[in-house]
Parts: sequence; structure tokens; C-alpha cells
Amino acid sequence: MSDPYFTPAELRAAEKSVVDSVQFPDDLIEVARGQVESRIDRWTGRVFTPRTETFVVDVVAGVAILPVVNVRSVSAVSVVVAGAADAVLDESLVSVGAGGVIRGGWGAGRLRVTVEYGMDAPPADLKAAAMRLCREVLARSKGGGLPENAISYTSTEAGWSAVLVTPGVRGAHTAIPEVNEIVNGWTFDRLGIG
Repeated sequence: MSDPYFTPAELRAAEKSVVDSVQFPDDLIEVARGQVESRIDRWTGRVFTPRTETFVVDVVAGVAILPVVNVRSVSAVSVVVAGAADAVLDESLVSVGAGGVIRGGWGAGRLRVTVEYGMDAPPADLKAAAMRLCREVLARSKGGGLPENAISYTSTEAGWSAVLVTPGVRGAHTAIPEVNEIVNGWTFDRLGIG
């Protein structure tokens, strides 16, 4: 398990609407935080706290691509041999770039690679966006706010109306424009593999 983006105390300090620890106990915040972190990791194609995991990847012409970026270190590499034990390799013979590209002296086959990857911690703007999104998840869990399928809102008292940002439409991940902008800014694009 990786370190969390933020603690319940940090969320309560940043988002005053979730200060009540009876209405929003730590365990509820931790569930919502986990959902938010998982979504942000998926949307951006990267992780923002260190993790260690083992992957089996295909090698083509001496190159393999890990399904992760921000590779920090390699702790084990082996060639997968069908019907036999893996052939362990010296990880110093393997070159792994931060973008997850593995280079070595193999032709084709499969590798089992254990790597540590991810950033040290989420950048400040992404951490703030995650807390804002966590607040929204918590509010929905308590039945607050507009219905999830609302696409517009009209205030008869103030005499105005607005079209709401709809998640999944026009590249929006969330209904919060600022959060979408920050998430999009941290999205990894594999076009520059190297």
C-alpha cells in the first residue's frame, strides 16, 4: 500500500464542510480518499506516491514497456521461461527509463520485473484538487448537493441559470472545472516514449 495523498486532518483543515468528525469520521474519509486517488491515478496514467509492484511484460527487439511511469528503481528482473523457473538477471544489466521503457540484450520473450515507481508525493495543486474532489464524494455520500445526473441549474431567487460541467463529456473527469484542469495538466502522454 502506498502513502495517502493527504490525511483526514489535512482534509478537515482545507475543506471546512467536512470538519465534523462525527458526520465525516476518519474511516469514511479514508474510503472516499481511496476512491479519489484511484480515479486520479487512472485519469493521469501515473501515481503520485511511491509503490512497488511486479509486472510481466513482453519483450520485442530488446525493448519492453512497463504499464507504469516515474520508475524509481528496479529490484528484480528475470526472464520468464515456460515450464521452468525464471532465469534471474542482474538488474544492473537492464536499463529502465522513468517512462517505463526497459532496454536490454534480449530478442523476444517475457520479463518479470519488480520496480518501485511513482512520485515522492503529489504536487501541491494536485493534492488540493484531490481534497476538493474528496469533499464532493463525501457530500454525495450524505445526499448533499445537486443530483449526479443534473446538467443545469436555475436559481429563481437570484435570477440566473448555469450549464454544469458533466463528467465524461468533452474530456471532463469531474463536475469541477478547476479539478479537471489540474488533473489534465498532470496526465502522462506516452507519445514521447524513451
